[in-house]
Amino acid sequence: MRVFGPFYPPALQAVINHAERLSDLLAVRELTPPAEEWAGAWTIGRADEVARFAEHVVGLWQERRLGDRGAASMLEGYLAVVHEGLARHFGRAAPSCCQAASADTAPHRRGQAGNHLAIATDAEEEPTVLGTVDGLLIEEAFFAASKK
Repeated sequence: MRVFGPFYPPALQAVINHAERLSDLLAVRELTPPAEEWAGAWTIGRADEVARFAEHVVGLWQERRLGDRGAASMLEGYLAVVHEGLARHFGRAAPSCCQAASADTAPHRRGQAGNHLAIATDAEEEPTVLGTVDGLLIEEAFFAASKK
């Protein structure tokens, strides 16, 4: 299944477009890994992860388990977590996926998509455990959206 494309209602399509741009950006980062070991480790497989997460959300939407806004919100929450990791490891709060001339969505910050994502402090989120924290937040987002 090809998740990226012009297949969705406008609110969901805008977030899908952003996920596609982010996935493309991460694929380039993976092909040209940074010198910093933890940034490189965080990058490996992340582009595919974004595409798989978008596929999962679209699947829930297609099964009518999520509405247009619920699917968009779930994907926005996930993108916020990935953007936070990208900013932490590469020092850019607004990467090119958010700055593109054709960008449909603004840079994401955790908490914009809904209140089900808690804000972690720097002391709780060391770069060595960021992947683990990301995974827990993604699971939390899935759980919260499935309860709606």
